[in-house]
Amino acid sequence: MEVRTLIGVLFILLSTSLNAQTRDIPRVHNVYDGDTFRGYTSPNRHEPIRIKGVDTPEIKGACDSEIKAAYRARDYLKKRLSNAKSIQLLNPGRDKYNRVLAVVLVDGQDIAQDIIQNGYGRKWRGKRESWCE
Repeated sequence: MEVRTLIGVLFILLSTSLNAQTRDIPRVHNVYDGDTFRGYTSPNRHEPIRIKGVDTPEIKGACDSEIKAAYRARDYLKKRLSNAKSIQLLNPGRDKYNRVLAVVLVDGQDIAQDIIQNGYGRKWRGKRESWCE
C-alpha cells in the first residue's frame, strides 16, 4: 500500500514538472518597481510582467519610507535583470490587471525568493499589506 502511494505521488510530481511551461524573455524594456517590469514577450512587443510570489513597496506609496524602499527594490531588480544571462517565465498566466503573472527565473534562480532573502520584499500572501508604520 505504501509503495502505491509513493508511486502515485511521484507520478503527480513528474507530470506537474513535465507540464511546466517556460517562456524566454530576451530583453527587458524597463523596470517599474520591485515586482513589476516590462519585458519583450515577442520581438516587437513588450508587456508588463508581475513577479509571482513577492510583494514589494509601491513607488506611489502611502508614506515616505515606503516610497524610498520602493526605489531601493526597483533599483535592485533593475540591477539583477540587467546583469542576467537568461530571464525565463515559468507557467505564465494573467493577473487581474491583465499583466503577465509568472514565476520569474533569473539565471535559473527564482527572483522572488532572491528579492525576499535580500530584504527588498516579502512573500505575497494574497492581499496587499501596509509598508508604513
